[in-house]
Amino acid sequence: MKRDSIFYRLFQQSPSLLFDLLENPPDNATEYRFDSVAVKEPKFEIDGVFLPPDT
Repeated sequence: MKRDSIFYRLFQQSPSLLFDLLENPPDNATEYRFDSVAVKEPKFEIDGVFLPPDT
């Protein structure tokens, strides 16, 4: 799967950049992480997912 490597690396290093664009970011915006995930059965991959912190 092809991904936009510039944005992928940018958000991988600083996921909170996305929330800087929002008027009302969540209080825990700095705790989010940006990753590529695989979903099985049927398997497909999602590049560029903002994952909330574990609670």
